Amino acid sequence: MVKNSKLSPVLLEEEVRNLKRTAGLLLEVNLGATAIGTGLNTPQGYTELVVKHLAEVTGLSLCTSRKLN
Repeated sequence: MVKNSKLSPVLLEEEVRNLKRTAGLLLEVNLGATAIGTGLNTPQGYTELVVKHLAEVTGLSLCTSRKLN
């Protein structure tokens, strides 16, 4: 716990900024599907279709992980 009461709001504001900055990463779906995430032997567009369906079901703005593109 921070003893300096003037410092606590500064730290809290910094953490809120960090959370806002990184929250979008939680909306990226890392779904490569079969063959240990490579997408091997899956139909073309499979990952995009699944992510679109998950977004519709959850109401979240999900997207395919940039690392898979």
